[in-house]
Amino acid sequence: MVPGEALLIPSRLKEHFLKHNRYKQKTVDITEDVVSRYLYITQQIPSKVCRERLILIKPSPKTHDLLSTLMSVLVKDKGMNTSPCLRDMIYFLCLSVFSHDENFPGFLMGCIINLSGKIGLLISKDISKNWRLYDVADKFNMSESSIKKKLKEEDTCFSKILLDTRMATAKRLLELTNCNINSISYQCGYQKVSYFIRIFKQYFGTTPGQFNMQEHPAERNK
Repeated sequence: MVPGEALLIPSRLKEHFLKHNRYKQKTVDITEDVVSRYLYITQQIPSKVCRERLILIKPSPKTHDLLSTLMSVLVKDKGMNTSPCLRDMIYFLCLSVFSHDENFPGFLMGCIINLSGKIGLLISKDISKNWRLYDVADKFNMSESSIKKKLKEEDTCFSKILLDTRMATAKRLLELTNCNINSISYQCGYQKVSYFIRIFKQYFGTTPGQFNMQEHPAERNK
């Protein structure tokens, strides 16, 4: 790697890279949670994992300067009270610099070690599907018992991942679209709107309609 290039590597290779690279580099660590949220928000969810060990690009000088500035902000911001949403946006901008590489989505997917994160992304790719554990087992070529055991080690379970993913999608649709409650219910895999409303209230402490009014107060005047 030479000056002017940008490199994306799994965290497990970071120490080896820094040890063998003769140029001083600016680095930023990006967690699995951030990667999962990026793939979910951008819907760049690959059908398979890419086994590439790294992604190396040479961005334009302006893009390189922007990336360097964003990384500096993240480094200086450690321990400060910047909102999680703003930090996510900065991380997402950094990642987007690499998005033109055809292997990029699959590479990011390969960086997610936790099975729960991979399952969440799989579900979000087709959120309206009536997901069952055997569907996930088939996709990952694993037995249902192996998935249950692995998820237990990660202190979660399939039903919780499914619920979390559906509720996150419902919240996102309410925040970013003008879809009505019926449409959002169906999009998130709920055939009965009344059941969706009850689950949403149990999860967030408010109904979808009340949440929608908070996010879009102008609707009250219509």
